[in-house]
Amino acid sequence: MKEAIKRDVTKFRWDDIPEETLNPLLSRKLVTGDRMMISQLVLKKGCVVPAHKHENEQITCILDGAQIRSPWKGHHPSQR
Repeated sequence: MKEAIKRDVTKFRWDDIPEETLNPLLSRKLVTGDRMMISQLVLKKGCVVPAHKHENEQITCILDGAQIRSPWKGHHPSQR
């Protein structure tokens, strides 16, 4: 069995990360690494996020709310 590589680990708490307001309906908190980003987004009712691309895959976890619509076919469970 290979020995695990020891790496420095930085722990983050969402409560300690400043919130960035992008517009009156959209704010976020970000943690970024060399090749990865995790974000906590707050989209208020009526918020529209324009179509855009990221270099890496994105995963979304909705913590609260009633509905999300994606303009990209195959990116919402109801479209699979």
